[in-house]
Amino acid sequence: MPWIEWLAVAHAAAPACEAMDETAFRAYVFDAQSAIDRGDVELTTAIVDEVTARLPCLSFSPEPSLWADLLVSMSIVTYSRSGAWQEPLSAALRIRKGIDRGVGPGHPIYNFEPPPEPSMGAPVPPNARLLIDGRPSPVLPPEEGLWLVQKTDGRYWNTLLLQDQPLPEDWATAAVVAPPRMVAWARVGGSFGVGALDSVASFSSPRFPLQSSDTGWPIGAQGDLHATFYSPFGFLASGRVSWFPDSPGLDGRVSAIAERGLVTVGAGVGLSTVDVVVQQADPVVPGAIERTTLSPGVQYGVGTLVLHPRHRPPADGGRPFDTSLAVGGSAQGYLVDLDAGIATRFGQDQLLRFGALLAVRSGSFVWTSVPGSTVDASSFRLLLRADFVFGEY
Repeated sequence: MPWIEWLAVAHAAAPACEAMDETAFRAYVFDAQSAIDRGDVELTTAIVDEVTARLPCLSFSPEPSLWADLLVSMSIVTYSRSGAWQEPLSAALRIRKGIDRGVGPGHPIYNFEPPPEPSMGAPVPPNARLLIDGRPSPVLPPEEGLWLVQKTDGRYWNTLLLQDQPLPEDWATAAVVAPPRMVAWARVGGSFGVGALDSVASFSSPRFPLQSSDTGWPIGAQGDLHATFYSPFGFLASGRVSWFPDSPGLDGRVSAIAERGLVTVGAGVGLSTVDVVVQQADPVVPGAIERTTLSPGVQYGVGTLVLHPRHRPPADGGRPFDTSLAVGGSAQGYLVDLDAGIATRFGQDQLLRFGALLAVRSGSFVWTSVPGSTVDASSFRLLLRADFVFGEY
């Protein structure tokens, strides 16, 4: 059975697509090569069949040399099945002319001379980007030969394995389709910044001069968890703990979300504390002022809007960045969070995000010391945050 038919059948039959990253793909290639070295054709066949079935689930673009190594293994498996082994071998030699063919002298694969390379196709349509055999290409693949064709929106990848057929009409310009699988990422880090508090009472007396304000340097830690489940729908949970100026604060919310392209919208519920600064006459020391900071909680409904252009392929050298706006409110108060950041890669697979968060909180609370009285409190924070990022960001 031709490789392209195997791929189509496997993709149509799979109810979900488990992402195959570079680490998993590289392991398949090395395992297949090891099985070939041991002469274990049965194991090589099982490995090649499995990795071929998962090609639609690629979450990256393979290095051309690594893809060529897999093509050699494909050729050996196809030869053992009396199939058209020349197609994958020709593709491998097109990428790396001196590639190790995995067999000794006298074997047909060892002695094979590839045909002349076919002429490439027409130019890629404007505003479309294609990668062919792991390399960005300004032209479409020809209708002859075996070609790995990919496109990405910076987050998801769509992959086709074409064998002696043209690229489907309009595939290059169609929107990238999210594969049917769970996609999740998480951020965890710390923050530091500047803030101001303001509290105004509905009454005034020498005993309770409650109108007051304060500034300080809040510190804290925060985390976010985002997941979608085999669809554009999922959830976004965010939490933050902070200390400012001398009392702990807590923010937490969870929203149901829907994604479309680079935009995520959501709605949910949350809880946030609002710092209240209380300055009143000390009942023990005449003329002294007693200062207290309280952090009562406000429950609210919240709406979220996220713009998250992911990084382009590595050849572009881009970095993922995001901007989000969360607005919440209830009869007791409101909040506004504006967050923006950019992530940079360090090490092999780690991302570190640097960003800024503007957080505004307001609430109205009953002051139990004076019957029928209230205190209106608001806070402002501008925080610099740094987060480790995990998952498909």
